[in-house]
Amino acid sequence: MVTICGRKKVALEETRKLLLAENGNDEEKVLVVIGDICDDEVMKQTVDKTIEKFRGLNVLVNNAGGTHGEMFVSELEGDLAAFDYTLKLNTRCVLRLCQLAYPQLIKSQGEIVNVGSIAGLNNGVVSVFH
Repeated sequence: MVTICGRKKVALEETRKLLLAENGNDEEKVLVVIGDICDDEVMKQTVDKTIEKFRGLNVLVNNAGGTHGEMFVSELEGDLAAFDYTLKLNTRCVLRLCQLAYPQLIKSQGEIVNVGSIAGLNNGVVSVFH
């Protein structure tokens, strides 16, 4: 059983089909939540709907991440709105999803997996704020 969340309906549908093909096309094993994971309500709905549909939560995988804004600009020219979004996506959302899932994960003795990116080691080569 798996819940997937994202902003792009077409990409979510493609992923849903791949997941269904792997588990015998059982529609009850896949939950799709459409929305921006940086939105507090989307985070809450994702956790709540998962617990409701699957009667629990065993694993939280935080795999959203990236950057926002112009590419190949200097640190002095970077838009702080892009910095705010990147920080929210890569840090705040991870923490908030952990907070939302934690009570259920304690009950199920579940696990949290936070996925990072090697792009964060590039020191702004492509995007100043990643």
